[in-house]
Amino acid sequence: MKKLALTLLSLCCFMSFSASAGWQATDAGWRYLNESGQPVYGNWVNDNQSWYYIDSNGIMSTGWIKIGDSWYHMSESGAMQCNAWINSGNNWYYLGPDGRMITNKEVKLSGKRYCFDENGIMLHDTYSPEGLYIGSDGAVIADEAEDVDTYDSYNDSDTSDSYTYYNYGYSYGTSGSSVNNRSSASDVREFQEEVFKLVNEARKKNGSSKLSLSDELCELANIRAEELTESFSHSRPDGSSCFTVMDGSSYDDGYKGENIACGQRTPDSVMTSWLNSSGHRKNILNRNYSEIGVGFYEDASGYRYWVQLFAG
Repeated sequence: MKKLALTLLSLCCFMSFSASAGWQATDAGWRYLNESGQPVYGNWVNDNQSWYYIDSNGIMSTGWIKIGDSWYHMSESGAMQCNAWINSGNNWYYLGPDGRMITNKEVKLSGKRYCFDENGIMLHDTYSPEGLYIGSDGAVIADEAEDVDTYDSYNDSDTSDSYTYYNYGYSYGTSGSSVNNRSSASDVREFQEEVFKLVNEARKKNGSSKLSLSDELCELANIRAEELTESFSHSRPDGSSCFTVMDGSSYDDGYKGENIACGQRTPDSVMTSWLNSSGHRKNILNRNYSEIGVGFYEDASGYRYWVQLFAG
């Protein structure tokens, strides 16, 4: 009889212990009790092959959470999401196989390549760091790598061909809507001179002659930089070619080229972007050019636009 009582006691203790482990509903949300029946705080829990995160208050997390330097997204049920697209705040994000949000890299998904900025936002309708075009769906269009348009330009007084490589810059930022140059004239000039210096450094390394910085071209490039706030294109807001900005100037004839970019914060970063893009690099190193103008414009939101105008 004693033996049976001990057995029953043991069984009752076991059953009581099992009932206290696992999930428990509270007014604040779900909490998780470990095998000792104690609440879990600030730690991961694996339950039925899914991972959950219990915050420092002992409550199951849902939505976006940041742990260390990594972001995760927990479903409404609390389960960590993996290998999944998340649309949040009109932006797309992707969670890797370990649940971490992909940041600052290019990944291949279902046979397509996608680029994500340092905040994890999927890029679209812009250019990758390699200079490849990214479509509206976020997929990189690989053919753009060598698909650099070449245009022939003729002038009444010059029958020679003028080859111009049209390419867009790329950005990891979000454009502002209002236009009001926030940078002082001295800041603009400092940026122009720094870009000019970096251009000549690149040309020297590649055997191209040094360019001269033209004040007239800089003024025209500044006009183009401001126009980019209305239309980020090699066409002007009125639909005409970017080179019509040179009409009536000293640069009506001869070789002409334009590079544009937006979002980069410094001369060094915008030059890195241009030099990593085949079309922009061709313009920078083109031996037909002898002069350059650099344009810069910062709108009211702090978003920056950059232009290089070349002539020869």
